[in-house]
Amino acid sequence: MLAETERTAVVLETFVDKGADPHLLFLHTIDNGWWEFPGGSRDANRPTKTEAMRELLEETGISVSLSGTRGGEVIPHKVSRVTISTHSGDLLIKSSVYIVTLVTTQLPMVILNSGLTEQEHDASEWIKFDDVFSFDQKFSDVTVGILRRYLRRGTTAL
Repeated sequence: MLAETERTAVVLETFVDKGADPHLLFLHTIDNGWWEFPGGSRDANRPTKTEAMRELLEETGISVSLSGTRGGEVIPHKVSRVTISTHSGDLLIKSSVYIVTLVTTQLPMVILNSGLTEQEHDASEWIKFDDVFSFDQKFSDVTVGILRRYLRRGTTAL
C-alpha cells in the first residue's frame, strides 16, 4: 500500500498584456535542486484555498486577494482549482492546485521566503508558457503532473 500525503500548489498564470502568452512562476528548491510551483503540505484544519494562498505569500511575498480590494494585494482575474494525484516513489501525493490568473502591467516582484523561518528556495523564475519545456532544469514530480494537467486545460483566453 502506498503512503499518502496532501499538498497545495499555486500556478501563478500572469498576463502582462492582453493576448500575450502567460508567464508562470517557478521556485528553485535548496534541498534537492528542483524547480516547482509555490505550495506545500496541507494543514487539514484549514480550507485548501486558504492554505494555498498562505504558501504563496510565505514563499514569494505575493499576496492575492480573493475577496476584493485590500491594500498591497494582487486581485486575480480568475481563480480555478484542479486536483491531481502523482506518485513519487512509494508516496501518493494528492494536490489541490489553484490556478490564479493575473492581468497586470508588469510581473509581480518576488521576495523569496518572506514568511518563513527557514529558507526553502534560493531562486525564482518567471517563464513564458511556451518556453517551459525548453527550460533546461529539473522539475519535481508534482510540478510535472501539474504542468501536464495545465496543458490539457489550456491557458486562460483573454
